[in-house]
Amino acid sequence: MSLPNFSLVNYGILDEPRELIRLHVSPATRRVYGFTVGNMIDLLRRNEYSDGEASQRGTDIITGVGKLVPLGDVPELKEYVIPDDWLKSLMDTKDKSTTDKGNAAVKAAKGMLLRGIIPISLSVMEVEDIALQIKGFDIFVNYKAHFQVKCDWKAGRREHGGSGNLFIQTQECNPFQRH
Repeated sequence: MSLPNFSLVNYGILDEPRELIRLHVSPATRRVYGFTVGNMIDLLRRNEYSDGEASQRGTDIITGVGKLVPLGDVPELKEYVIPDDWLKSLMDTKDKSTTDKGNAAVKAAKGMLLRGIIPISLSVMEVEDIALQIKGFDIFVNYKAHFQVKCDWKAGRREHGGSGNLFIQTQECNPFQRH
């Protein structure tokens, strides 16, 4: 049996694919903030930001370290309002595990994508090949994107009840194997 790891290791946005789209779900502000990882990596490399810390429920151990990035600094930041029907399930996780919060955030983001609240750009091409048209192919739609969802409880504008920042994690430890 191995002992829990209480040491922080580099883990977070700096190790993620640049084309990945991040969605930070903030129940406190009723908002989802979207941005590309590449833009955030470039921003973190060009600027110094204050450090922030996070811990898992039920422990005083620091389980995450990151940067507090003001919303106004994030290039091409998108902001979406969380519908009431998903907000309640998010708010119900306030005193629950990291896993429960993450699952609720993913559910809300997925629902918002499916409803078109978080729009996605599509490449749409009309088929001009007659043989393909005869087989029933008239339009090709192409979209390949990968989203990573984070529950960032107080992310967002102060006037909406937020911290004014996004918490961008750069290190973590997970001694209790909570995911």
